[in-house]
Amino acid sequence: MEGAFLKAEGLEFSYPGGRTVLSGLAFSLPKGACLVICGENGSGKSTLLDLLSGYREPLKGIIEIEGKKASSIRGELALLPQNIDYFLLGQTVEEELGLSAADVKDDQEGALSLASAWGFSSASRTRVDALSPGEKKRLALIGALSGRPRALFLDEPFSGLDWSGTVTLTGDLRRLKERGETVILSTHEPGLVGDVADYWLFVSKELAPFFTGDRKELESRFAEYKVRPF
Repeated sequence: MEGAFLKAEGLEFSYPGGRTVLSGLAFSLPKGACLVICGENGSGKSTLLDLLSGYREPLKGIIEIEGKKASSIRGELALLPQNIDYFLLGQTVEEELGLSAADVKDDQEGALSLASAWGFSSASRTRVDALSPGEKKRLALIGALSGRPRALFLDEPFSGLDWSGTVTLTGDLRRLKERGETVILSTHEPGLVGDVADYWLFVSKELAPFFTGDRKELESRFAEYKVRPF
């Protein structure tokens, strides 16, 4: 893909003393795209997110974002883990937003503006540990966006959410798409993101990685890669 925003070529990764995963993976994304990574447990989804966001180095291959090595701009990328409690540092919503926005100056769409737009304007003194799992994930998204990252990486964002939280998060993902954010996420629930995904990447313990933006090709791969269909 000419002028790709994110480019991965010949990726291979192995855990110390373990098996090789993600061998030979190659794909590229344009800016503002949403990529959904699917696969069974242990297939390498979280590892791939770590690689793409610069938190791990591949054994072989390259990962570039806007022409720069991903690991060299790790501070300009936002990776939200499956357990969001490890990401949130403040005791209150207000304190968390202050921490998140500490390095953002003269930003008309900074953390406080985002908080108001996303429903936290009247809850700034609420304790973070009193928030629901869905509210915590939304707060983490606001914090991540306030730093204006080049891309957002979300590891199993629907994990631990009830239906209300799930509906809210799917709306937030649509909002991110409307903002033109580049989003890469992993999920066991492809049906929840079918209307925001531009590209899909299947990973497996046994099969070679498979990348597609074609809907017909996508639907033919769910069973093969042990992923729940739409």
